[in-house]
Amino acid sequence: MKIQLLYICKIINESPTGGTRRILGTINFLKTFEDLKCSVLTESKLQIDNVEVLRSKKILSERKIILSPKNFHSRSNIKLINKDHFSFLPMGFLKIVFRKFDILYCTCPKYTNLQIGLLYKIFHPKSQFIVEYRDLNSFNPQFKKNLFSKLARYFEIKVLKKADKIITTTNGMKNKLIKYVDINKIEVVHNYISAIDYKDGMSCKKLDLSPEFYNIGYIGTLNTGRDPKIILDLLKMKIENKFTMLHIAGSSNLQNEYILDNCDVEFHNRIKFYGIVDRMTSLIIMKSMDSLFVLVNPDYEISEGYGMPGKLFDYIAMKNNLLTDTHTFKSLYNELYIEKTLSFGNYIQFRSLKSDFLDVALTQIFNRESLLKS
Repeated sequence: MKIQLLYICKIINESPTGGTRRILGTINFLKTFEDLKCSVLTESKLQIDNVEVLRSKKILSERKIILSPKNFHSRSNIKLINKDHFSFLPMGFLKIVFRKFDILYCTCPKYTNLQIGLLYKIFHPKSQFIVEYRDLNSFNPQFKKNLFSKLARYFEIKVLKKADKIITTTNGMKNKLIKYVDINKIEVVHNYISAIDYKDGMSCKKLDLSPEFYNIGYIGTLNTGRDPKIILDLLKMKIENKFTMLHIAGSSNLQNEYILDNCDVEFHNRIKFYGIVDRMTSLIIMKSMDSLFVLVNPDYEISEGYGMPGKLFDYIAMKNNLLTDTHTFKSLYNELYIEKTLSFGNYIQFRSLKSDFLDVALTQIFNRESLLKS
């Protein structure tokens, strides 16, 4: 009889972001085991081959995120109650509570994914409860410290103590959590992409770009405190005796308008927007660049529990010639095996020295912990 595994993730889409690659890469890894049946609980409409999708009824819509400079250097209040508690949490839980699952794999964000897993664990204590953090919740340094954060942390510690295994994406996150749970319960898996993702990238062609410019790519959104001015200042510089050209993909029209509003008019013709693109298009863009830009919020350190930019691993796979500001490099250097290849002004070029693929790292954990033994 096959082991029944349920992967819980409210939102699953086909965007080129690192988070999506991690989610789909994990699901594709799980469905490779012959003695396991993988099901997914979600609100999204995405179909996944050879996976049973349990679609929770969507009651309330998501709030649209608007890029605003006031959010770049500010801490927000954590919410104890949000829309998910009246939508995905009750509807999702009702969808699974009467089903038998041997393993629950819950990824955060959204934190509600973990709360549904906790409720199921309470009703079905023999089930194994795996918690994955791509971003921390109440332990995240971007939230203000107040009564709400203390209450949120109190309840989150309950989740952590119930979990049979915790997977984080950084050592900084692990160090935050080991104060509350056994260190042997926590595993760190940095990479967001699988070997299959890598093969997809290697098969794609390059764009025909002008050799007149030094082409720099940025893939993804500019939310969570990533100030576009850090990237725009590159337009004032020359690299390898060439003027720079910025290629930005994955951002919305509203974000693109904001970027242009904060850029000198003389540089507008050296910014190319690709809009929201699919997976393969994003890989083609990455592979075509001279360098790819990585950016994290300048107010936080990954060592303090701030999340890893997931797109970094696509960057490494497609073009291991990366560019960043000095703060981001320092933050990444304390977490990953990387080396500086060139520095100029406030910018650093670097490359990765080692990074196991997601499926390789997860295979090691599942085999070592015997998670797939019924």
